[in-house]
Amino acid sequence: MPRYFLEFVNLQNTKDNESQPSSILVTIKLFSNSLPNLTSQIAELFFNESKDKVSYKKSQVTRVISPEYIIQFGKPVRRNKDKLNLKLICDSIDEKFNKHIIGRQGLLCLAEKPRDSEVSIELFICFVPWGKYPELDGFIVIGECKEWKELRDWSSKIKVKSSFNENIQSFEIPSGDGVWINRCGRLLENLNDGKDSDSFKTLEKKRKKTTSPGKVRAIDIMFKKTRTK
Repeated sequence: MPRYFLEFVNLQNTKDNESQPSSILVTIKLFSNSLPNLTSQIAELFFNESKDKVSYKKSQVTRVISPEYIIQFGKPVRRNKDKLNLKLICDSIDEKFNKHIIGRQGLLCLAEKPRDSEVSIELFICFVPWGKYPELDGFIVIGECKEWKELRDWSSKIKVKSSFNENIQSFEIPSGDGVWINRCGRLLENLNDGKDSDSFKTLEKKRKKTTSPGKVRAIDIMFKKTRTK
């Protein structure tokens, strides 16, 4: 079963393009057997390299309630920064599947409850046991994050700003230059299986030679080319 990776990067504490923002790389497993149509659409968003199409690469983290709840991401932005309203077509949900995931943590979910079988492409990773809060009822679980504990601890340091939703003040939106998905892709079992420049193993091999753990090389996340020295 193919797996995928995401690299979150926090640009809040960087003052110039030469500084090294904090980052974390996590792996994702999609529940493709239970939700084949939906997960195949999601999978394309992890490794789509076309400039004319949208992927999770360089997408925005939009909500952070950590360590006690979730981190939400995947807000698509084109290179001209125009917002997009893409929709996913959902599968029907098996009740046995819903019962099977009760109590599990680190689950990957669609960030919008389905209406007329369509939802936005934003996702969230849930840090609490599934089923703990009734507010989670109706959301579709599509996968799980292996390193959810590490992501929870890392995201708890993200600074958030105040916002109002239906006249209720909340602190959920990352402040400053924000938090982004720097890289994403599909895991390759063997480096010879493909030439995907965003393969997880290739990325890790390069990072071990050139960077310290948890750091990203000199980059401008706002859709400029990666720079190396």
